[in-house]
Amino acid sequence: MNLPSLKNNNLAPILPYKVADSISFSSDKIEEILIHFSIDKDSENAKVINKTIKMCEEPAGNGEVKYCATSLESMVDFTLSHLGTNNILAISTEVEKQTPEVQTYTIEEVKEKAKGKGVVCHKVAYPYAVHLCHDVGSTKTFVVSMLGADGTKVNAVSVCHEDTASMNPKALPFQLLNVKPGDKPICHFTLDDQIVLKVDNTAACLQTPTPCD
Repeated sequence: MNLPSLKNNNLAPILPYKVADSISFSSDKIEEILIHFSIDKDSENAKVINKTIKMCEEPAGNGEVKYCATSLESMVDFTLSHLGTNNILAISTEVEKQTPEVQTYTIEEVKEKAKGKGVVCHKVAYPYAVHLCHDVGSTKTFVVSMLGADGTKVNAVSVCHEDTASMNPKALPFQLLNVKPGDKPICHFTLDDQIVLKVDNTAACLQTPTPCD
């Protein structure tokens, strides 16, 4: 397959909860935030900060659940609360090194890791790590081991949306595949700075008297 690079260069650091919680994160505190990070109010960085905060404050769409996590702890708390269990499997794409923008990959192995309800957290542009997390409904999650033409090894996470009926028909996958919402499952790879959080059915099964199928 010819694929774009799955490596993202967003190097914003993850802050501990106490540090992140001490920094304002709201549109009515923009001036205070810019002063905190020594960013000029007329700069491109200021526009990025403003855009990210507004995106996080926008109400969720019909049937959508979303949350902007400003720390790893807040991401975990949201996921545990939303999925209703402590048995959580966190998976991310692993890319061995920087790769060309597009190259040919040979798929060596595909392993199904989880299925059912899940949350995906996307790292967005901000001075420190902020992840936009949202419910992705019922999905199947796979890890696809691939080898790039340049020799790069990639363990890519693939998320397959089983029910696409409520998804935006103008979304890029429907345009590329020339299908309509509800027609068939849609699968996509995730970048290496995105985190897929699923109910770990394996862990849940180990705690029951009767093994799961």
